[in-house]
Amino acid sequence: MSEVLDESGYIARAPVMYRIGSLVILTALFCAFGSSCVLSAQSSDGVSSSLLREVMPRADRFSEKIGEPPVIQAYRTGGPSGSETLIGYIFLTSDLPPEPFGYSGPVEALVGMDLDGNVTGVRVMDYWESIQESMGDFLRRRGFQEHFSGKHIGDAFSVYGDVQGISRATISVRALSRGVRDASRRVAQAYFEGASFSSTAPVENIESLPWLEMRQRGVIEWFLVEDGSGSAEINLVHIDTNQFGEFLVGPERFARALQR
Repeated sequence: MSEVLDESGYIARAPVMYRIGSLVILTALFCAFGSSCVLSAQSSDGVSSSLLREVMPRADRFSEKIGEPPVIQAYRTGGPSGSETLIGYIFLTSDLPPEPFGYSGPVEALVGMDLDGNVTGVRVMDYWESIQESMGDFLRRRGFQEHFSGKHIGDAFSVYGDVQGISRATISVRALSRGVRDASRRVAQAYFEGASFSSTAPVENIESLPWLEMRQRGVIEWFLVEDGSGSAEINLVHIDTNQFGEFLVGPERFARALQR
């Protein structure tokens, strides 16, 4: 029991459990309406140490975020003298704009990369999709993020090619793949001596695909609407570059569409 003075000067007793319960409720409300609550220790850059270890499991120590583009250096301790060796870099795709857009916005990811240009881990940090309401947190499903580990940044990162696809979420998977690949290549160009990766090449050559294959790969979403009077086919496609838009409808029509 705790004791406090009320307005009349008498001692009022408040149960300790009541105050603890209030604290729990306030904490829950803060987590619900404020920024995300992370219970693990945080680095000075707001990324938990547990997440850093997930994307760079061989590291023993992580630096502060440094350089341009911004990276966190990962070190491994070894030898009798306890000397440290740089083994890779960790970075946020949001620190290397522009970010490729998913269906409803950018997909932010934390990426680990070793000094040979191999991805050591990917963790999706932030994204929002309307499809989450029906499919759940599909980009964080067990096994999906993990399949990026071991990929070399010189790979194509082609959805349904060398990157696992998710039915009905191809646009988001493509955005994540492109973001991981392009950010990794830009970090390599900045920090690896002699690196010559292109950071602007497309994840896959969409323009070489026939219409039917684009539908099969999920680039185009197809719907059939029927009622008593007939039916209609609807094809929806996410145009994420001017080049792709001009390929689909022609330069003149695409230019007119942008002016509306």
